[in-house]
Amino acid sequence: MPIHHAIVHLIEKKPDGTPAVLHARDAELGDSQAIENLLADLNESYNAKNKAWGFFQGESGAYPFS
Repeated sequence: MPIHHAIVHLIEKKPDGTPAVLHARDAELGDSQAIENLLADLNESYNAKNKAWGFFQGESGAYPFS
């Protein structure tokens, strides 16, 4: 599936324990070789790992709509 639009935001997390800060980008990224490389690396990394299916246990409190 081709990606036609991409926006990359910056999440700044400091080591001192203060809350992370989101720096939202106001416009999408233009076409560039760097973006092509980023998407190719992401795709390669994602597809290189085995996928596992899981489920939520109702008692855990993480179950959807619990």
